[in-house]
Amino acid sequence: MKEATEINPEKQNEARVAYREIHQRFYEKTAELFGMYEKKINGLEDKVRNPAYGINGNGNEEQEWLYDFPSFYQIEGVQFLMDQKRVLIADEMGVGKTAQAIAGKIALENKLGRKVKTLVVCPNRQVQKEVWEKKLRGEYITAERLKDIKIESIDSDNGGYKKADIDDADIVIIDYHALSFSDKKPNNIARKRLKQKLIEVGFEYVVLDEVHNVKNYSSANRFSHVYDIVSKAEYVAMLSGTPIPTSLKDTYALIALLKPQERDENGNVTGYKNVEEVATVHSKTPSVI
Repeated sequence: MKEATEINPEKQNEARVAYREIHQRFYEKTAELFGMYEKKINGLEDKVRNPAYGINGNGNEEQEWLYDFPSFYQIEGVQFLMDQKRVLIADEMGVGKTAQAIAGKIALENKLGRKVKTLVVCPNRQVQKEVWEKKLRGEYITAERLKDIKIESIDSDNGGYKKADIDDADIVIIDYHALSFSDKKPNNIARKRLKQKLIEVGFEYVVLDEVHNVKNYSSANRFSHVYDIVSKAEYVAMLSGTPIPTSLKDTYALIALLKPQERDENGNVTGYKNVEEVATVHSKTPSVI
């Protein structure tokens, strides 16, 4: 008969201590999450207009205002950003990823007790920048908080790069087109200067809307320009309703943005400097994905 394995009392006690610590951290984090949900986020409206209101031509079918804002799942997204610092928020389309990104800025400022300079990068459509401005100015942020926030939306054309007041703006909105250029072509001087300015100013928080738009690894070099800016930020929110790209290379790009190359407190290099480095590591250790 095989003898029963003797239980090491010391190891058993270590396991109990570890379990208690995990349970305590879980309890504290859950309490923090519910506390944020109940108190809401100071500086955000507590209600938003219902996007479904009047959509069928009859305003009485849906209530005009949604009073549960931010919703619990949106608070979870904000808490996730504050804890992890660099995140991919991959909620379904139309359920408020923009709201979570904006709420993240306000919550970070409340926590840190100061302004958090923010860059928002949108798809190459003017309407998308207008949507962000509308959400920032008239829907999500309270009028009291908004009066202390300067928003600068940069026009990609007509000399908009030169006129933009990036230094004084609390939030700068640009599109991916502004960061899509070849370093070798002389006619891209304005965009090169804009990129350098964005790096020099230093954004603590960067939001990449519809992050699949960063993919462009050839002549336009969009990914590398986005990476150079994002890698300097402490907080990053990547938004996507389609988080599983069809190409592994696109997946590598997301990972490189989430974990850019840097030195840890011991001086060791961590993270990835580009898409190719993620691919190399993945070929050796597939579990990195």
